[in-house]
Amino acid sequence: MMTPRRALALELGTIATVLGMFFSPSAFGFANAGIAAWSTWIAAALMLFFGAANAYGRAIWAPWALFVVGLWTLIAPIMLGFHWHAAPFWVHVIGGLLAMAGGWATINWIGTSDLEAR
Repeated sequence: MMTPRRALALELGTIATVLGMFFSPSAFGFANAGIAAWSTWIAAALMLFFGAANAYGRAIWAPWALFVVGLWTLIAPIMLGFHWHAAPFWVHVIGGLLAMAGGWATINWIGTSDLEAR
């Protein structure tokens, strides 16, 4: 069951992940790295959208979408070919794992029957 404290923790965790991913290209010096920077910004925007839908909407698909975006973010450095650059690689790995954890936690804490009732 999702308690208000758990819901707040998920919302704050999603906001921290999105902010960290959005500002990391400038902070870690890969803002001019092309696909690595754009992948980070797009993933952050999708996490923000699905995280907001997860927190405030009645969309039963939002936790699953957040999980899938996290999975894509996790494998994007290898699929897009910038795994050689350490900073965007680790930003994507950590951000992807956090997004997957947020989606999974929502599914696990709320449960499928509660998601369908939302």
